[in-house]
Amino acid sequence: MKLKNVFLVSLAILSLTIANAQKVKLKNGKVLLEKKEILKYEKSAIELSLYELSKDDEIIFVKWMDNETISYIGDDFIKIHFIELDLLCEISSGYGRKAIINKLLKEKVLGLDGKFNEEKAKRFVKKYDENITNRTVRN
Repeated sequence: MKLKNVFLVSLAILSLTIANAQKVKLKNGKVLLEKKEILKYEKSAIELSLYELSKDDEIIFVKWMDNETISYIGDDFIKIHFIELDLLCEISSGYGRKAIINKLLKEKVLGLDGKFNEEKAKRFVKKYDENITNRTVRN
């Protein structure tokens, strides 16, 4: 009986997780959410820039950092710079481009229409910033 309850709870959690996941695609310089264009983007191997559709001003800049240890990935991290607010958030690595965008959508920093929310960005930094650069010992 206990096994059945554990299975049902696990299935319910999995269902909620799948239902809440947004389908984000990066295609031809556009960020698509459920097949609707919400943002423009530019990317390189370690950088991602996000722009509102109606403007050419960059709103968010993301950079994957190797923490000056190229061959060791255990200390890699991601810098998310909210350009208009001049706010920086450093989080542990492990997120790809789509996962970062999904996290910004989930925290409502970006609306489902791609609009940038300044108050939610400030909250995002307070909630997730790990201040990695300032707490890293450098010789």
